[in-house]
Amino acid sequence: MGKKNSFEKDLAAARSGDKKAYARLYKLVYELLYQIAFLIMGEKEHALEVVYRNAAFTYRDLLRAVAVKTPDQYRDYMVACLIDICMLYEKECRMEGIVCRGLLGKIPAAQRAMVALKTVCGYPPAQIAEILDVDVTQVLQVTGV
Repeated sequence: MGKKNSFEKDLAAARSGDKKAYARLYKLVYELLYQIAFLIMGEKEHALEVVYRNAAFTYRDLLRAVAVKTPDQYRDYMVACLIDICMLYEKECRMEGIVCRGLLGKIPAAQRAMVALKTVCGYPPAQIAEILDVDVTQVLQVTGV
């Protein structure tokens, strides 16, 4: 069975609630998600927490993600969800007095996300802007590309 057929089979099974199929899908993007989370959050514990939250959220949400049909769409969907969860988690941390600065110091989390999407994923500025729901000129100012 080819990779694409295996992906499609696992995607259909995961959408039907098959946890093992979802785990196989998540394994495809775990390292990428962790790298992005670590760059944004800056500490292993925070990165693991957002990756865990992303897994829990996307397991429940995958049924509604009807546009996800290919491995690339799945990766992009997972990355977009992770970025949202990183932003929410950072707000929670601030409310509790916990500092999450990421490896990029004191720049805002949204800008750290832009850098992470450019350096880790290699996404072009237009795709980064779409994922983060910002103007592409903001992305260009931050990433310098």
